[in-house]
Amino acid sequence: AAPQPDIQGNVIRLVLHLAIENNNQFVRGKKRTREWIETWVLGDCLVQRRKDGDYELDIRYDDDEDLERELNDLLLDIAITAEDHHCHSDDTYLHDEAGDRYWS
Repeated sequence: AAPQPDIQGNVIRLVLHLAIENNNQFVRGKKRTREWIETWVLGDCLVQRRKDGDYELDIRYDDDEDLERELNDLLLDIAITAEDHHCHSDDTYLHDEAGDRYWS
């Protein structure tokens, strides 16, 4: 039989490359947008900010389908938050260094 996940589910450690850019030269808000995302979007899963500026996140999930849903929701929340602050996050991606998988 396949091993069953514990009651808390599985956890994967991912690296988030958060690329926030202003929509145009007349808009300022990258710093505020990044702070908002750190607090409100990444708050529950943020482990640490790395020296290279990327973030380490621990994402809890039940199965592969749930993981895909969680990561898509996370990236969508980042994009919406950036848009709400007149920025964009087009080059943002998640990387599973252990499994060498990417989500964007």
